[in-house]
Amino acid sequence: MAKCRSCGKKGFLMSVDENGLCRICSQKVYHDAKPRVRILTESMKLAEEGKTLKTRLSRCDLVLENAKHLLTYEKKGIGTISPSPSEIIGEFIQYRDQIVLEEAKIFADKAISKSEAASTPKTKTSALSQGLVKVREILDESQDSDIDTEIEENLRRMIFTVKLDGFTEAARKAKFKGNNKKAIDQYQEALFLIQEEGFADEMSSSVKDIDKEIDGLRSDN
Repeated sequence: MAKCRSCGKKGFLMSVDENGLCRICSQKVYHDAKPRVRILTESMKLAEEGKTLKTRLSRCDLVLENAKHLLTYEKKGIGTISPSPSEIIGEFIQYRDQIVLEEAKIFADKAISKSEAASTPKTKTSALSQGLVKVREILDESQDSDIDTEIEENLRRMIFTVKLDGFTEAARKAKFKGNNKKAIDQYQEALFLIQEEGFADEMSSSVKDIDKEIDGLRSDN
């Protein structure tokens, strides 16, 4: 006895197609699925070839939206597209995040290059900070709250390093010029930065060295 996979109707005289659908349901599925398959296929291509992040992500979202709709047919054993909707969904969830990470890396690399070309700690920090803001905006486009944030963390550490080097270098220059008060102030700024950014334990040896420098400067006064 034939039974339609969509509407559930059955009977000895009922005929179904290769998808197990009666004539009426077959037509309904065809008219519903055909435009979605076309949109999905076109969107898959543009997700790969689009010129902007916005375009690529919007196309990924269209792929996922239409694939999830077609998934309802797949769950009933009705084929609509190859690879299957479930396979497309699994692939494009990962691909979407890959696009986000690639774009974030591009902007991080630009920020690093700009910082390396800068001549002062202030301009170096500014370049990295601007890059960090942009990277954060890009990572926020991900639908995965646990997306790898190594790119962002690397920029944060670089900003910290540039600031720290700026304070210690300024302290050494002040000491050389005999301005112990300014040298102590700059070393204290360095200690505050280390504490504020949460690197006190990791940089305990550097903290001890800076404390020793401060003690020496104070004893010279």
